[in-house]
Amino acid sequence: MKKRKFSFQPYPFIMLLAALITGILLQDNLQSISLSTWLAGLITSAVISILLHLLSSKYAIQSFFGNALLILSFVFLGGIICYLQNDSNITSWYGKYLNRRQALKIQLDETPIEKPKTLLLKTSVKAISINNKWIAAEGKLWVYVYKKNNNKQFNNGQTFIIPNELVEIKSSGNPFAFDQSKYANRNGLYHQCFLSNEKILLLDSNNSKSSLISNLRTSLKNVISKNIEDTTTKALILAMVVNDRTQLEPELVNAYSLTGTTHIIAISGMHVILLASIILFIIGKIPLRHVKNSRYLWAMVLVWIYIAITGFPPSAVRAAVMFSLYAIGNSLKRDSQQVNTWAASGFILLCYNPYWIYDVGFQLSFLAVLSILLFTKSIVEWWQPKNHILDVLWKTIAIGISVQILVFPLVIYYFNQFPLMGFIANIPAGLFSTILMIGTIILITINSLGLSAIWIGKLLTYLTKAFHSFLFILSELSPESFRMLYIDAVDYWITMAIIICFCTFLYFRKSMQLFAGLAFSILLVINFIRKDWIAFHQEKIIVYNTTNESNVSIIKGHDIFHIYPYNEKTYKYAIKPAILGFRVKETKPENDSGNIFYINNKKILLLGSGDIQQQQTFPVDVLVVSNNCTFEPETWFETFHPKLIIIDGSLPRWKAMKWKETLTHAGAKTRWVQDSGACVYPGL
Repeated sequence: MKKRKFSFQPYPFIMLLAALITGILLQDNLQSISLSTWLAGLITSAVISILLHLLSSKYAIQSFFGNALLILSFVFLGGIICYLQNDSNITSWYGKYLNRRQALKIQLDETPIEKPKTLLLKTSVKAISINNKWIAAEGKLWVYVYKKNNNKQFNNGQTFIIPNELVEIKSSGNPFAFDQSKYANRNGLYHQCFLSNEKILLLDSNNSKSSLISNLRTSLKNVISKNIEDTTTKALILAMVVNDRTQLEPELVNAYSLTGTTHIIAISGMHVILLASIILFIIGKIPLRHVKNSRYLWAMVLVWIYIAITGFPPSAVRAAVMFSLYAIGNSLKRDSQQVNTWAASGFILLCYNPYWIYDVGFQLSFLAVLSILLFTKSIVEWWQPKNHILDVLWKTIAIGISVQILVFPLVIYYFNQFPLMGFIANIPAGLFSTILMIGTIILITINSLGLSAIWIGKLLTYLTKAFHSFLFILSELSPESFRMLYIDAVDYWITMAIIICFCTFLYFRKSMQLFAGLAFSILLVINFIRKDWIAFHQEKIIVYNTTNESNVSIIKGHDIFHIYPYNEKTYKYAIKPAILGFRVKETKPENDSGNIFYINNKKILLLGSGDIQQQQTFPVDVLVVSNNCTFEPETWFETFHPKLIIIDGSLPRWKAMKWKETLTHAGAKTRWVQDSGACVYPGL
């Protein structure tokens, strides 16, 4: 077979995108780099690059350095964009006055979101009070208002004054758990506050006029709620049409996740392409030539209106940008390389918001599209059925296979599972999603004509129930072992290197790529063996950072057992990540030793309400206390002489703060998990 050659020349945006991402990652991880340094680097590299390109030379090395400096200038550009996007680098950011402000003036930016016990107000800071003077400030702030005894009506555009009771958003510190603090910071959120009704002073009761998009979004929600009675179907369509996922049931979301069909309940590129196809089909039927000729531009405008209604989710914006580039190219009669268009859309989006590089939906969407562009054609060639129906079916399956090639390592990395049933579920899921969207468009159209569309809603309900029955059956068939997978960042990049090496070998047929793929495979196996060896010898106690409950686990080798009962939410967000990360399985303790445990020859005591006896000395290394204990610091010191006291998450905030202050004053080394994060002893 003839060996193929590859050149980046038809794909200039790939190199520019890679350079931009490099700059973003450098700035985000090396916060000490100043804006002036980035600007100096950009100007210097750009000027030298331009000069080298303008000066004629017969030497290839001059062109090489000119191109290298041009790419380097985009690295500096990425750093500058990331620096400017970070609110904490803004001079007027309210966080710079953290210790001096007395009150804050805030404005409600969105319709309040109802939580079980609170109302979430997404606000922006307008001013801060320092020494009884108001100073202009800016930044995002989330305010949670307790619903109990709340008699205020909150509307978009209102202005309030709130007291300085802000709490920094912190990571839970639970081992291998999702880092909420880092995620919030990358979205411009650094603080939040929890307030009762009487602490909020309404300044401006005149609501600002809602935007056309906001009114359209509200109207669509009202139409859907009016014509669809079934709560599950209504929640699904609200998620698909206006990106409102608040009404989706956790069991349903889990079923979609296990079957690899979450792209239906989250606005994604699939919805954008589907909507664009429907629009192009409808406009194509209009018997006006000038309308037909401009159908791609019309479709582009309507797609962006839809994206605005859904709140600009990154994965959908990616699809809209790609479609827009394609539409503009089509209107200008210009052909373009699809992979270059993919890279160009990524470049544009990261210039707008560099922190989207960390968004899971953005990453999955981009890798899925790239995987389709790279591998679908080759997979389709495996089989070419003559029957038209079989041909369409096989091409659909080929797309499903090609998507998984680059996406499955990321799915395992983020979600700790592999949707094995996705190969079966995605074909009917695609058909279901298409019918549901077309049906919803018909429902909205009929309702806008003043006619009842409830019968359409009932048809969509029957369809949804049938599909969900099928989905739940598939989710039950998903093997348990495929729901408990774990790879860390190193494993992920090694896996991606293996995929790239083997795929390039199959395409270019160069032995170097085959040997590199085998080498990375061996490296991955060695890394897994190393982790298992470490896990086999590990001994740890984990005091989890959970609210209003005690949660403690003991790890011995590959076994983990829990001291207290836990609920489903605690297991999902705190305990399960620890089980996967420490490579252990749940078991029961072999010996009932009460509340005393030995970890690496260190004595650990989980103090209960009746564990202290008078005139008894029982030295321990670590003392774990909970809300069940009677606070007796002097007795604790005299009886246990602890080297470390850990206060678990069961205590109310005021009580834990009081305990910690008293213990610290007495000279005890004290940790409260809700303040310092979960405690793993000995440390990771």
